[in-house]
Amino acid sequence: MAFEEHASVAKVVWGSYFAVGASTSEPLADPSIDVFDNVSEVVEGTPPNEQGETAEVTHWGSPDRTKEFIAALIDAGEATIRCNWNPENYDNHRRIVQLKKSGQKRNMRFVLTEGMETIDFPGFVKGIGRVMGGAGEPITADVTIQVAGAVVSDRETT
Repeated sequence: MAFEEHASVAKVVWGSYFAVGASTSEPLADPSIDVFDNVSEVVEGTPPNEQGETAEVTHWGSPDRTKEFIAALIDAGEATIRCNWNPENYDNHRRIVQLKKSGQKRNMRFVLTEGMETIDFPGFVKGIGRVMGGAGEPITADVTIQVAGAVVSDRETT
């Protein structure tokens, strides 16, 4: 394919958000009917990075003396957010602390700007790291969420 000049269609992240579901039942409610609460002042985030594992299936008669592999389970890994941290003013920041202490699983959701994509997954708060920058910078928190099941995007195709 030859070089093709084109204008960018990139979008800025402004208007995106991260939210935590209210459902505490086991199994969790379907995300399409769960009630979500946005986390205030998120400044950065990374949705789950799903990686397929492999299983080695090499045997004594493997062709050309070459190892053989098959696809195994998918590890959805972790998701992260960074927010301007103020649990004194935001109930949803206090809820993150409570979820870290309890280990309770909840539906989690990233919504990308302008309806680009909605990403739902079950998870629990694995860690909260407060970050204190230099004078004049806000106190932030890095929140790590362990993904605890399948990740579903409204933009996936079969």
